[in-house]
Amino acid sequence: MQYRQQHIDAVAGLLIINMILGHCIQTTDCTDIILYKWMNALSFFMSWFFFKSGMYYTKNP
Repeated sequence: MQYRQQHIDAVAGLLIINMILGHCIQTTDCTDIILYKWMNALSFFMSWFFFKSGMYYTKNP
């Protein structure tokens, strides 16, 4: 039996929060705040979700 790797789920949760917060900041047009500039360090979040979606793929015969 395989167990879920919690550190991968924690990274995914952090990136989901980053995505939601980034959209909220963009909607309110507050992109000049320092938090938004620091969030750009996590700008790889979309590629992470593409990677994660194929991570547990197994080919069944």
